[in-house]
Amino acid sequence: MIFKLRNRTIVLIIFTMTAATEANYSHKIQTYKGRLVMTKKDVTRYTSSRTGGLYDYAPLDALKYKDHLKKHEVKVGDRWENASHKAYNSKIVYTVEDADEQNITLPVFNYWGTVVKVNGKKSTIENDNGLVSIKGTGKRTIVEVSSTYPTTMILSLLISSITFIFLFTRYLIRCCG
Repeated sequence: MIFKLRNRTIVLIIFTMTAATEANYSHKIQTYKGRLVMTKKDVTRYTSSRTGGLYDYAPLDALKYKDHLKKHEVKVGDRWENASHKAYNSKIVYTVEDADEQNITLPVFNYWGTVVKVNGKKSTIENDNGLVSIKGTGKRTIVEVSSTYPTTMILSLLISSITFIFLFTRYLIRCCG
């Protein structure tokens, strides 16, 4: 009797955590099309604050560039300038003029799994205070930024899913079988 009650409690906890996680991930930040607009209120609403500073979504070092991030400006060498950009569902493309062999810092956070193509070729990313930075090539540099799921994240999802199915099946067999 106690064993069945404990199993039901575990299933209830798993169900509650799954629903809470789904609700958490369904929130989206309201932005203008193709632009990420973060105000001080939004930053505190969408990040966790701890003793060391802000965590989770925005690299702390990148917040010193927040005025440039709001304007979607690109840093070429040491100067910030406007660059044409186009946002798609899973990527954003910047066109930067006259940046031959200069560092280009994009208003994109450098997260794990971020992928950059420069003029159609995969390129290495440098970290400029939490933002994506690459080397410019030629008169016109077309930079495509997207992200992929790292292998460890896919494996974690797979292991979690298999564990959940195993535990749920075991519960059904013991409960109803």
